[in-house]
Amino acid sequence: METIVHSKMLNVFLLSFIKKLLSLPIPSFLATCLALRMLNLGT
Repeated sequence: METIVHSKMLNVFLLSFIKKLLSLPIPSFLATCLALRMLNLGT
């Protein structure tokens, strides 16, 4: 149960982190690649 809650919090954190990345003046493609890499590391 703790792992489920942890993964949910991690997903929320990643979503907010991705939104921050997309708001920054860097290519969204780069941000998407970074987010996917982080997701792969998380799983």
